[in-house]
Amino acid sequence: GRAADGTLLRDMWQSDDGREWVASSTAPGWSGRYRFGVANVNNKIWILGGIMAGAGGAPVVSNEVWSLRPDGSGWDQIIGSSNGLSNASNATASNASSQQAPGGGAEAPL
Repeated sequence: GRAADGTLLRDMWQSDDGREWVASSTAPGWSGRYRFGVANVNNKIWILGGIMAGAGGAPVVSNEVWSLRPDGSGWDQIIGSSNGLSNASNATASNASSQQAPGGGAEAPL
């Protein structure tokens, strides 16, 4: 997400009941971003793409894919920045065994 001043965030929050939220103690390994996809597949949370700040703060569409370990102990980068999947604003969907990221775009306005 983005703070009011435009700073790109990477904070994580968790809740057991959906009403009360606390900041997660598991810091993600990725850079701050917005307009990313999220899916839950096989008891893992996945973060796909999004828009990050590149050199000099210029917007960059990410092609990274990250996954939260099932025990919640940390995040693993599954795909780095070299696979050509750049995607932002996608409508991520998932089922019991796979995820899809249809549509989206490669524009990167901050």
